[in-house]
Amino acid sequence: MTATTCTTLCGVALLCALALGAAPAGANIYRCVDPQGVVNFADRPCPRSVSRQLYLEHSIVESVPLDIDERRRLQAINRRLATMQDRARVDALRKRNEQRAKQRAAVARCDAARRAQGELRDRKRRGYPLRHARRIAAEERTLRSDIDAYCGA
Repeated sequence: MTATTCTTLCGVALLCALALGAAPAGANIYRCVDPQGVVNFADRPCPRSVSRQLYLEHSIVESVPLDIDERRRLQAINRRLATMQDRARVDALRKRNEQRAKQRAAVARCDAARRAQGELRDRKRRGYPLRHARRIAAEERTLRSDIDAYCGA
């Protein structure tokens, strides 16, 4: 869902709302933004939200009752808008869960690298054959880079 699509659908919804009960020429319309960021239009200031007064010079739409086809079209637009909002919520939830999973994986990798580093230190204290020195030094470098990458230290 793009911002342009949302804005277009909100504009269509506003026009349809004006068609249901159009404001007279020279009427004051308030654009209200609630704490969740949802934009609403009303004929008086909205409580508990940020409102901005808009002045309509001329009535755009005459007050005409909607026929069945127009009502169905308006209902379809409202359903599409609700579906888009639901998809946006699901996408945001999915993204948040992916971030949390990445954080948990990084913590697990950090813990594993620190445990392996402790085991490597124990092996070095106990002693090891000289022919294993290069392999142990390479393991130590790998573990240090893993700790730097996953532990943030």
